[in-house]
Amino acid sequence: MIRRAFWVSAATIAELLKDRTIAGVFFVGVAMIFGGYVVAEMAVVERMKMFVDTGVGAVFVAGVFITLMAGSNLLGREIRDKEILCTLSKPLPRPVWVVGKTLGLLVAVAILIFSLATVLLFYLKFQTNVWKPEIFLACFFIYLEMVILCNYIVLFSCVTTQYLSVFSGILILLAGGMADDLKIYWDSASPLAQGMSRLLYYALPNLGAYSPGPVLSGSVSVPANLLFAMVFSAAMYVVVAVTLSALVIRKKELA
Repeated sequence: MIRRAFWVSAATIAELLKDRTIAGVFFVGVAMIFGGYVVAEMAVVERMKMFVDTGVGAVFVAGVFITLMAGSNLLGREIRDKEILCTLSKPLPRPVWVVGKTLGLLVAVAILIFSLATVLLFYLKFQTNVWKPEIFLACFFIYLEMVILCNYIVLFSCVTTQYLSVFSGILILLAGGMADDLKIYWDSASPLAQGMSRLLYYALPNLGAYSPGPVLSGSVSVPANLLFAMVFSAAMYVVVAVTLSALVIRKKELA
């Protein structure tokens, strides 16, 4: 089973990296990184800070678009085009297919995000003559956000259309980024507001906790136990989403 999941993952990675739309978004991200030169020249604050902030912002934006487009079409396209019937005609269980496709998506997104991070690192060195390896840690936090978003998108794509999957993913991204704001209502005079805010806070992913800003500014350090907790939390999202997606696909009528 592991070997079959591996080959499905490898095929998915190759398919996504050859996708012209995703490649286009990647090069737009590179162009946005280079465009940081214009912002830095116009800014009145520290030049390096503007290069770093615009570059990491470009990685985040490109990562979001890549995740939304690749994830929303990962399972749905093969189901819509009936390609899955050819795949499953071989001795390949549906859950193994879902696991392989999801892992392939996560690896492809990692390759693209850290490729952009490498471009940013060398571009920053070229412009400021300073190495800033913290960029990779910041982009790792961005990648963990994309891991969580990937799994929601894959799950949504099993039960709805591609466009609704993208729309749902955008809502998750916005709501997850504002999850900490729900704490404002915990002391509300209304018991309903208290209950709903607590329910939403614990149900939604707290994507704000993965913000790379404090790491880049150097205002906080990231201890190993906190980093492990963040990775473990993202991994749990993978396990839950893949399990639910496999259950949905297993019961889904594909003919």
